[in-house]
Amino acid sequence: MIKRFLKWLFRYWLIWDIEPPDLEEEDMGPYTWKEFVAECLGVAIDFDNMYGAQCVDVVRYYWNKVLGLTRAQQPNTTPSGGAKDLINNVRSPLRVRATTEEPRPGDVVVWGAVQGNPWGHTALVIAVEPGNITVMDQDGLDPKAVCRKKIYARNNRIAGYITHTAA
Repeated sequence: MIKRFLKWLFRYWLIWDIEPPDLEEEDMGPYTWKEFVAECLGVAIDFDNMYGAQCVDVVRYYWNKVLGLTRAQQPNTTPSGGAKDLINNVRSPLRVRATTEEPRPGDVVVWGAVQGNPWGHTALVIAVEPGNITVMDQDGLDPKAVCRKKIYARNNRIAGYITHTAA
């Protein structure tokens, strides 16, 4: 019952599908933005080979393939093992962007825990428009594949954004 409710919550209340945005080329790691998006959309990603395809896997894959960050340079999910803890474990060359700041494509959005989901959620911002952001994510509660979703950017459940210090 809870799993069914969370699926509804993430699919119909917070997010909805949209067309893919035009992304600028960025060549910080072995992949460009366009290569990363093209490879990942519609594919289930289990980057760390733990717990199946989770939201954190998309973000870790992005940090590794586009920004060239090793696992040691990436934030960890201690103490809960959930996405919500990424925001509290940021290290250089990443930094936290406050929810009062405008997110940018390439930022990672982090949501805190909600009833029924003590782990939080995370996604990659791929486009920004007034009042909304488009993200690329996958849901560990329904890990079928990575997809695009449009969400309200001022959602009070957003804990913050993680960005590269060069951004």
